[in-house]
Amino acid sequence: MPRETERWGLRRERSADFSLLLPTRLPGISFTGRGRIWFRRDASKPGKDISAAVARAASLFEVQRVASTITQELPPEASFEAEQQIALDLWSGDRLRGDVALNSRRG
Repeated sequence: MPRETERWGLRRERSADFSLLLPTRLPGISFTGRGRIWFRRDASKPGKDISAAVARAASLFEVQRVASTITQELPPEASFEAEQQIALDLWSGDRLRGDVALNSRRG
């Protein structure tokens, strides 16, 4: 059972900043991603009483999974397309939404 200070309502959103290193289709070149996510508990799933820290970790993991799946199929010059696709995928649900900015990087 979470501590009283870690409880949060079903409708209350939390947010977190993130920074990611994401693969591209070309070896040796990756995207760096920075952004912010907003998340809330999903009352329809088990574990409604999870702490905010656990929900944050799960949300960040989901962002990493979604973003990596998209960027690994694209060349570095397609950063705008990748940003838009990531945003659409994150905003399509009702539990998690986010904004991300990508830059290409060597090495």
